[in-house]
Amino acid sequence: MARHPVLVFRRQALSEDELADFSARFGPLERTVRADWASPARPEVALISNLKDGQARPIGGLGDGEIEWHSDQSYMMTPATGAMLYALESAAAAIATVTPTFCLTRLFPSLTPDAERLLATRK
Repeated sequence: MARHPVLVFRRQALSEDELADFSARFGPLERTVRADWASPARPEVALISNLKDGQARPIGGLGDGEIEWHSDQSYMMTPATGAMLYALESAAAAIATVTPTFCLTRLFPSLTPDAERLLATRK
């Protein structure tokens, strides 16, 4: 993972069980703290969608774009090392999900000296 912090497997058709079983190969799975986002079939799978069901209720969480950049589990003593994302549908323009490892290994070396000094003074 240090060499390839983002892995992409295109054109997959996975059930929630298959997704969770594959994900478990990388380490123990955790359940989302938001039980209303958890899959009824496999609680280790969190449903994130902007779609609504027949009664106009959101399917899963974050449906109104109410989240910006964040770090998963930053409130935990030992946050997760990674996350699996499985998209059934996505916008025509790819939505960028950037991992902190990716930022540090790809972005930080390209910063100007002024930007490095600014980051170094922040706590």
